[in-house]
Amino acid sequence: MKNQQGYTLIEILAALSISILVFGTASLLFPSIQLEWNSSTQAFQDQSQVSFTLRELSDELSHAPEIYSVGPTEWRYKTGEGARGTEKYRYRSLVYTVDVGEAGILSLYEIDKDEYDAVASIDYTKRPKIVLTDHLTADPPKIKFQDQDGNWMDNLENAMLTRGRLIKIELHFTTEDFDVKGGRNAVTNTKVLQIKLIKDDLG
Repeated sequence: MKNQQGYTLIEILAALSISILVFGTASLLFPSIQLEWNSSTQAFQDQSQVSFTLRELSDELSHAPEIYSVGPTEWRYKTGEGARGTEKYRYRSLVYTVDVGEAGILSLYEIDKDEYDAVASIDYTKRPKIVLTDHLTADPPKIKFQDQDGNWMDNLENAMLTRGRLIKIELHFTTEDFDVKGGRNAVTNTKVLQIKLIKDDLG
């Protein structure tokens, strides 16, 4: 029974028990909530990176009438941006490299027409670049093309893919997943982008 001075011992013990129960439950739930938050945040970041890369590649190559495969890690192309028939081509190069941490990087460089037409290699070390992604595996992207019979063929080095050709670009992204203990695990996420080279010639 409560007197005029305050609470009884029983009421204090009951309140203390409830508090312990609430904090105990919260302490048990917090790790799983944090794990779910980290997992969702990482998944969003990974998906944003993948979506950005695929969107930029699609925007770039959907206006390209040809792609020159210099080798397994470099592809030069010309692209006509803006209203067709009103602008000249711009010449660019996609270059795949691997850093010291074994992360694959796909970068975009501006080049000039003479470099595009030349077979000689280009020194990209001091050139400004746009990094499309630094979340690829050590396995380089692959470009395949469709032959006249509709079969998909691996692209050859020093080969030119020309107007109207249907191509596929296969990229292997490195994403992260969390296990039940909160540990990070690397996961390979393969995406395939299909593009048809334009037939228009801007001049």
